[in-house]
Formats: sequence, structure tokens, C-alpha cells
Amino acid sequence: MAGDVEDKRPWRFTWRIRLLEWAVRLANRHLLRRVSGVEHIPLEGGFIAVGNHLSFADGILLAQVLDNRRREPVHFVSYSELFDIPIVGLILRTGEGIVLDRSSKEGIEKALMEAERYVVEMKHGVALFPEAHVGRPDKMRRGRPGAAVLAMRTGAPVLPCGLIGFERMAIPDRKGRLHLHLKRRQGEIQIGEPLDFS
Repeated sequence: MAGDVEDKRPWRFTWRIRLLEWAVRLANRHLLRRVSGVEHIPLEGGFIAVGNHLSFADGILLAQVLDNRRREPVHFVSYSELFDIPIVGLILRTGEGIVLDRSSKEGIEKALMEAERYVVEMKHGVALFPEAHVGRPDKMRRGRPGAAVLAMRTGAPVLPCGLIGFERMAIPDRKGRLHLHLKRRQGEIQIGEPLDFS
């Protein structure tokens, strides 16, 4: 059985990946009270997952839910500076995250082209947070156009993901220090039916 899983994965299935996957799965069991709509995650073909952004725990917990359904990585588009943060960077690199250098149009275009390659050629999932920054639970930030541009370029279905109760899990203070409030069963992920914009 383990051999079957290894064969399906495009990455090298190393002990570090096993350890990381185990730790995130354990975190999901502890922190999430409910995950609904997993059946909406396409079992094959590329797709674009989008979600609201409430904390720095969002991407890690959502990625595990999406990855677990297909047993292959869903590639998160993330700002380049996040790859330099010790644990976050390790997780992003292990999950083959897409580096978004927002300092230039070329950097943004490069990230979009890489995301397009994963969706169209490799038929993997790509995930983005249209708000681009951690927002408030009562008010969403204005969305950035990346997910819409990617949907228009690829014709791939867009998978809406709602994250509830994540707002206090991992949030920075005004000095940039991260504060963790990891209460049992505090979060919920709701995955909606894929939207076709082709």
C-alpha cells in the first residue's frame, strides 16, 4: 500500500516529507472540528483552489485537506519572503510552493506561468488566497486578480474554500511576532462545488 502511494507522488518521498505530513495531519485532527465538501475536490485534472485568509495556519491546514484527497501536492502561490521563514519556508518548499515575487511585473508573470504549467500540463491543483494578506473575520480584504487571471488562462475549475474560526490560530502582532492560540476543534473548512469559468 505504501508503495502505491509513493508511486503516485511526483516528489521524492523522503523521511522529512513523511514527518512533515504526519505533523500537519496531527495538527488538523487537533484544530479542526469539521471539514465538509471534500467530495468536491476533483480526483483528476487541474483545478484552482481559493479561500479566505484569516491566519498563518490557513495554508498549512487547507493544503493537507486538499493534498490528502488526491495524494499529490496542491501548490500554494506564496510571497517570496515567506520562503525565507524557517518552518513556513520548509513547508512551502516541501509542498512545491510557487514563489511570487511581487516586486516586479516579471516576478508576478513568472509565478502565473508556473501556476499555469502545474494546472494545465501536470494537471495538479494550485491554491491562492485572493486577499493576499491575513484579513479580519468580519471583513474580507479586496481581492487580487491572480486567481481570476489563472482561471481565464487555464479554463480550470475554481474550488471555493471557506475557512471559519482560524482568526486566532496564528496571527502576528504589530511588531511582527507570531502568536499561537491552538485550541482544540476551533476551525472548520467548507469546500464548495467547483465553479466553471471556461
